[in-house]
Amino acid sequence: MSKHPFPSNSPWKDREAEYKVFEDSVCGLMKCWSTLRLTVEHQFGGQDSEQKKDSMIQSMLARYKNKGNTINPNTLCDTLISFFENKMSTSVEDDIEAEIQDISNLIGRLCAECIVGELTLAKQIIEDAKKPLESAGFAQYVDGDNDDDEEDEDEDDCYDDQNEDEEGEDDNEDGEEEDEEEDEDNNDDDNEEEEVGDEETNNNYKDEENKTTNE
Repeated sequence: MSKHPFPSNSPWKDREAEYKVFEDSVCGLMKCWSTLRLTVEHQFGGQDSEQKKDSMIQSMLARYKNKGNTINPNTLCDTLISFFENKMSTSVEDDIEAEIQDISNLIGRLCAECIVGELTLAKQIIEDAKKPLESAGFAQYVDGDNDDDEEDEDEDDCYDDQNEDEEGEDDNEDGEEEDEEEDEDNNDDDNEEEEVGDEETNNNYKDEENKTTNE
């Protein structure tokens, strides 16, 4: 898609090969993006929806060619939202806005990596874009954080379960201590009753001795 020479101050100067990989990866990403593809297929932007999409991609790539990875992903996000709303007559709801933010962040990452010669992710996207559309998508490249969150949640669940087990053990220990205290109290009561009984027996025995002596 690149047709113009690099400006003398372009951050991609002397990195034409890396830029070509970046360019192809972005085009592949746009092809895999189902939301964009469906709005074009259904001509939400009119009969020239395809041309509008291509023009948007060319304009976006031209900005990255001139500015490299200095472009804020949030700026690209605003540009894409404006494209959907103004060019494709598509209302950007929360779910679509989240997709656009993910796409913007991913393009920013691709630019930052390709411009320093790290092409692994870009080449992977290019290869995935060659697959049938129903099996291709960009979501797999932005789900890494979600996996971390799920792992964190699992760790939290394990931690909670461990705390519950420890609390259960503490409750059992407290219960055992209470039972021991009750047993001790009962033993003390029994001992007191035995002592009282012994005293009464001794008193009765003394009374009988006194009676015998008096007689």
